[in-house]
Amino acid sequence: MSWRRPPTPPSVPPGERMVSTGDFNVSGDLSTRAFLGAQVHNDDKETVGRIEDIYLDKDGAIKTVMCRSAASSASAPDPSR
Repeated sequence: MSWRRPPTPPSVPPGERMVSTGDFNVSGDLSTRAFLGAQVHNDDKETVGRIEDIYLDKDGAIKTVMCRSAASSASAPDPSR
């Protein structure tokens, strides 16, 4: 699979550039930071794991979400430390 560079966005005057407001930018686009590390729950609302990585396809759609199970999280060291 080859990676294609996204199209160059149109030029925006400096005062109108996107600014991050936490998990969202001013256009309402959601940052992946809102998902990474987020808890995953089952139908009984029990925590069953955490989101570790998100893979996108060539069009930018979510293809795969990688999770660490709560059981393995309790016994395994955090790889980000």
